[in-house]
Amino acid sequence: MKEETQQLLAQGLLAGVLGHVTAAVVFAVANAMAGRPLLYTPAVLGASLFYGLTDPSQLEIRAAYVFAYNGTHLLVFIAFGLVAAWLATVADRGQQLWYVAV
Repeated sequence: MKEETQQLLAQGLLAGVLGHVTAAVVFAVANAMAGRPLLYTPAVLGASLFYGLTDPSQLEIRAAYVFAYNGTHLLVFIAFGLVAAWLATVADRGQQLWYVAV
């Protein structure tokens, strides 16, 4: 694999993981400020997206709900990070390509 490709993948992965961690911390802080358990939001989202939860008051926080949501969330953030890193690389190749990154 070319060094440029390795660098692009590393930057995209780092951006995705940092974005995921930032969002997770924001969710945890918001839950703590609202007086809910720290994993309430990912559990609600995971249970409703993957397990058919329709009433949040019936939520029982389980690891499966949290892992299902966080795994999907991480993959989506990594995909966005890779696309952003690729767009930045394209924009760096020439000034005429800056509009592609925008």
